[in-house]
Amino acid sequence: QMKQGAWHGLAALLALNFGCGTVEITGIATRDWRDEVLYFAMIDRFANGDVGNDDHGMGEWNPESESHFHGGDLAGVVEQLDYVEGLGVTGIWLTPPVLNQWWNPERTYTGYHGYWASDFEQVDPHFGTMMDWQAVANALHARNLLLIQDVVVNHTGDWVNRDSGQTLMRDRPVAPWLHPETGNYH
Repeated sequence: QMKQGAWHGLAALLALNFGCGTVEITGIATRDWRDEVLYFAMIDRFANGDVGNDDHGMGEWNPESESHFHGGDLAGVVEQLDYVEGLGVTGIWLTPPVLNQWWNPERTYTGYHGYWASDFEQVDPHFGTMMDWQAVANALHARNLLLIQDVVVNHTGDWVNRDSGQTLMRDRPVAPWLHPETGNYH
């Protein structure tokens, strides 16, 4: 059921991207995208609804540093829906909630932004759980608000380090969607 919904969402985004105003999806009420107003929210920087998932002890959390996780999470998104709805928007575009690379020692930066995926099948614990993500979707839909879920599948975390002309893989994730020897997508 989740995969079917993902395909419907992809169809809607493609239609929006290619200028189609209305998307026809069997069994789902459609809306004209030209009438939609979206609020973009970077999960980690938006609102902290659960301080218990902020710091995982890896040096990745520091709300005083722009390069570190600050504590925003999916519970915070739900808590702020009255605010968002009050702005008159019709939907939210969220940064990827997937498990991210927490720390890049060469760049002294973290994947707080959601675009350094290490596992596309897990929600990053800094943001909550899959149940928290489903709670966001359910809460938005109960208000007749759209959810645009950003995800970037053409790159992952910064796992490559070039030292003296050689490519070294560091702390590379082990996942079924990565080739076991090269770290590339299958």
